[in-house]
Amino acid sequence: MSRVPTAARPPGGLVAAMVSPLARDGRDLDAAAAGPYIRWLAERGVDGVFVGGTTGEGPLLSPVERHRLLEAVVAAAGPLGLAVVAHVGDITTAGACALAAHAARTGADAVAAVTPWFFALGEAELTDHFAAVAAAAEGVPFFLYNIPGAARNRITPSLIAALAPRAPNLAGLKDSGGDLAGLRALAAAGHAACPLGFTVFCGGDAIALGALAAGADGVVSGNASTVPEPFAALLSAFRAGDALAARRAQDRIDILRHALHDGLDLGLCKAVLAARGVAVGSPRPPLPSRSPAEAAAALLAMGPL
Repeated sequence: MSRVPTAARPPGGLVAAMVSPLARDGRDLDAAAAGPYIRWLAERGVDGVFVGGTTGEGPLLSPVERHRLLEAVVAAAGPLGLAVVAHVGDITTAGACALAAHAARTGADAVAAVTPWFFALGEAELTDHFAAVAAAAEGVPFFLYNIPGAARNRITPSLIAALAPRAPNLAGLKDSGGDLAGLRALAAAGHAACPLGFTVFCGGDAIALGALAAGADGVVSGNASTVPEPFAALLSAFRAGDALAARRAQDRIDILRHALHDGLDLGLCKAVLAARGVAVGSPRPPLPSRSPAEAAAALLAMGPL
């Protein structure tokens, strides 16, 4: 099914990088579980969802599963007014283009693509890749996704400058490099190359408050897919100009980062969601599952939510 994107401009604010609901010990997609999960996130203050990314086990899902998941998310998020950012990154250009075209047909509000992983690529090859993916998105706002710690290849300011003339729908960046100075350099390049607008998301929770203070438009967080409350509090306090409340929210985020292994243990994230009443199954092997006892210990370490 398809719909007209709800966002008149690229989304901002708090975007939860949602986990992907899987059934049967991670072997099958449970698309029906996406709706209750998204409603749960909406009730806790998120502005949008990021689908099929790192936290969503995107590289472990088949293209058909990624299609089905996005379709279910768009159907559930639309009535709730949540923006949907579809991650369409793939190790091949053809694969990423096919995912981007599907996201455009399905009604995603924006698409985002990580750099192709495993093989080292030069800036010219990356620019060609992203230009093709942006074109396949058929005018839907296109976001670069920088996560060099996982994908090896890095987005650079010069890449943004080279890509912008070839991708009229280049709309912004999600930076998960974890380096505030690096984020600021990428943001400056984007604003210079895209004077009509360049939306910057911080993907490193340790620097979320610093990134907002430096001018980032929002946060895309995997930890927020499991415990969105302190992130919503951070955005609310920052928007209200309450510096003390914002610092306290960042302190709470740092505690939950430690308890959740900074979102890198997807089995623990899913076990904590189950303990909070959200059934999203287990991660896909070879990723490990975690026990209810481990989830209880993580929740205890976080303190009151």
